[in-house]
Amino acid sequence: MSGTGLGGSLSLRRYTAGENALVPAGRITPAGRITHSGALAVNKLGFAEGSEYAVSPEEHEGPYLYVLARVKKLHIRENSVYYTVRRMDTEAEERADANSMHFVEAGSSGEFAAREASADIDKVAFVRFAADSETPDRFDCVRRCCGAAAKPFVGPVMWVFNRATCHIAQRGYAAILGQAKLFLSGFRPFYCSVRISGASFLTLCCLYYLFIDQVRFAFLPPSSDRALAGISW
Repeated sequence: MSGTGLGGSLSLRRYTAGENALVPAGRITPAGRITHSGALAVNKLGFAEGSEYAVSPEEHEGPYLYVLARVKKLHIRENSVYYTVRRMDTEAEERADANSMHFVEAGSSGEFAAREASADIDKVAFVRFAADSETPDRFDCVRRCCGAAAKPFVGPVMWVFNRATCHIAQRGYAAILGQAKLFLSGFRPFYCSVRISGASFLTLCCLYYLFIDQVRFAFLPPSSDRALAGISW
């Protein structure tokens, strides 16, 4: 990756569609670090505050007022030149005046840092937390003490729980297996029996009459038609 972008120049550079540039972020938090979309604002070289990619003193300097955007279209009016750009943090298209845009070289560390700042939610959450609360957690010591006091009892309790669970599971499996054997063998309290009554015989005849044609067409040879017709009659 090459060096930092060639930011900082306010010369009216002519951008082409598809190029990246730094544009004003608009409304940001009072701390001047987070844009209204939730992304980290960057300086005119593309580096956010405290960025690990910033090396030189100039790359660490604020103010942090910009976000990375991609140029979509050039507009030339009688007294002004502006562009339609798509912001990397919100994917929204908006107007950017040429005299407020800063060039960032493609593939440079400045472009990479600005691109990461547009989508780095973890760093945004950390910055917001640091801005909202500067006091340490007062209950951290209490939590650690309670955890240290309970740690010797965790092992024995888990051992007892595992032993009890295994014992209950083994007893349940044995009971289910015994009942299944009794059921399949027909032993008490279960029994197996076959009873044929007039009603069940008529039911079997109805089922035969309903499905014999489907069975004949699907599985039986044509030579069985005469025999099946005689049975149905």
